[in-house]
Amino acid sequence: MIKQKSLRIFFRSFFIQSFWNREGLQNIGFAYMIMPFVREIYKDSSEKFISVMKRHLDHFVTNPYLSSAVAALVIYREEELAKNGGGDARELSTFKRYLSASIAAIGDSVIWGCLRPVNSIVGCLPFFLFADKISSSLILVSLFFYLFFYNLITLSIRYWSGFLAFKYKMQMLVLIKRLPVALFRNILCVCGLIVCIFSAGFYWLKYGGDLMDKAAGFIFLACFLIFKMFNFSTIFVFLMGLAVSFVITYLGIL
Repeated sequence: MIKQKSLRIFFRSFFIQSFWNREGLQNIGFAYMIMPFVREIYKDSSEKFISVMKRHLDHFVTNPYLSSAVAALVIYREEELAKNGGGDARELSTFKRYLSASIAAIGDSVIWGCLRPVNSIVGCLPFFLFADKISSSLILVSLFFYLFFYNLITLSIRYWSGFLAFKYKMQMLVLIKRLPVALFRNILCVCGLIVCIFSAGFYWLKYGGDLMDKAAGFIFLACFLIFKMFNFSTIFVFLMGLAVSFVITYLGIL
């Protein structure tokens, strides 16, 4: 039963951004996600079904990859509301609003902010490794790298977030609270940095010009790491690394 519900929410979650509008943002897409479940809850009263669906057309926005979890928990709360003879619908609306905002903060920071840039770097990796053999085949391989890894992760998140929410119900909030979001972000950032250093180092060693050019590249990377260790901003780190490598190599210090 849980698996069937999870698959249903999973496939409907792909349409959550199909009806973006200025007033409600993702509200129509979210209503589409939960519509068959709400119809089942209020199958004995079409008027109640219509009234509840109108209520769920209020302002809604969250991270699309984690929308399954929000939908599953809202469906559970709607079931509990129906069992209690209606109850306070405003409480459910408040719950949905705060939950969607919290989920959006997690998803945007981890998926948009870290996973997608790191995955883009991985997708460009074949160009660094085979820079002397750039062709349409290499472009297709790079595109495959990007799409395969990104979709493998995000599709898993789409399905399993909904599955766990249906399974654990309100205990899912405890799981979300315990998520080591900062750790996930740091791991992704470190992985991206490692791939960047490896790619740049390999490229400079194999395809770089003379010794001065290669030295400039490695000095830039060293400065980047040193300044980043002291939590300077990325723009400052980039500019300082560029300046130091230029001064040392092209002004004849090295």
